[in-house]
Amino acid sequence: PLVLLYAGALLVAVGAAVDLRPATFLAGLSLALVPGARGLFSPGSGGGLLVEPALTILFLSAVGCGAYLWALRAAPRWARHASTLALSCFLGINLAFWAGSIWGDVIGLHLWGPRWEVWAEGGGSDGWEAWRAAQAAFEARALVLPAWVFSVGWAVLIVAVGIRAALGLRRETVNMAATFGALHAFTQYFRLIEATPGAIALAGLIAIAAAAGLWRLNRALPGRRAGGARDTSSH
Repeated sequence: PLVLLYAGALLVAVGAAVDLRPATFLAGLSLALVPGARGLFSPGSGGGLLVEPALTILFLSAVGCGAYLWALRAAPRWARHASTLALSCFLGINLAFWAGSIWGDVIGLHLWGPRWEVWAEGGGSDGWEAWRAAQAAFEARALVLPAWVFSVGWAVLIVAVGIRAALGLRRETVNMAATFGALHAFTQYFRLIEATPGAIALAGLIAIAAAAGLWRLNRALPGRRAGGARDTSSH
């Protein structure tokens, strides 16, 4: 976790120093891996943002809110990078919500739960079964968040951030909120409805209508520069 934390901080410093916003954006993705870093190479972890979604959401929310508040007060150059970091954190938060809305979360399982390395020393199926038993025992006494909690929380976040971004003329955030809103809707749609040809065709028509609506919104919504000045040029 510390390596990824240092890497994220370094990317922020480098991006701001040379005024390279893609580096700052990558910093947020590096920070998104910090809470679940211990589970990156554990069997069955799913890797990266698919582990510890609740802690990932809390961590990135703190970083993103801090970056957003900094962007409101900083000089234009630094405000651009702070806004980029906040947007990157928002991306990571959405991915964590997506993972949680599918599998739920056993909080802390990959941070302070049973380590696979300890049980793997025994080798063979005995080591695997012992490790799974230890995981089950940890889960029995841990805080478990079901998938529906993430589904509801994700929907509230997308709507709230999307409205706030539209009022603030932040086009990038509006587009990201709309994109993940569509991902959330289709994820729940296919979880509840069998993926038949008709269901897929209906989903495609809905996606086309949503894309057309988002395109019209982008044409109607003026841009906004990171320093807070309104940008009426076309994008």
